Amino acid sequence: MNDAILHPYGARTGIRFERLRPQAPTAVWRAITDRAALQSWFPCDIVTDRREVGATLSFRFLQGEGPTLTGKVLAVEAPRILAYTWGENTLRFE
Repeated sequence: MNDAILHPYGARTGIRFERLRPQAPTAVWRAITDRAALQSWFPCDIVTDRREVGATLSFRFLQGEGPTLTGKVLAVEAPRILAYTWGENTLRFE
């Protein structure tokens, strides 16, 4: 699977992976926001009190394999867009 698209963003480069899912947007939203669902594919437990722009996130690696990272919610348009920082990286799901 070599379908990554590189995008320059100033001094940094972004990587875009596109996956079209047959599930309804609400099912995909659950997969990217529900803590239990995230544990099946994301390497961290995402801890937050709220999902709104500016909310602080804490990422704890599930197997204790790395440091706890922090982040902030950048965009929320349920059930279609979620973006947040993950340490020094930005993750965006559409």
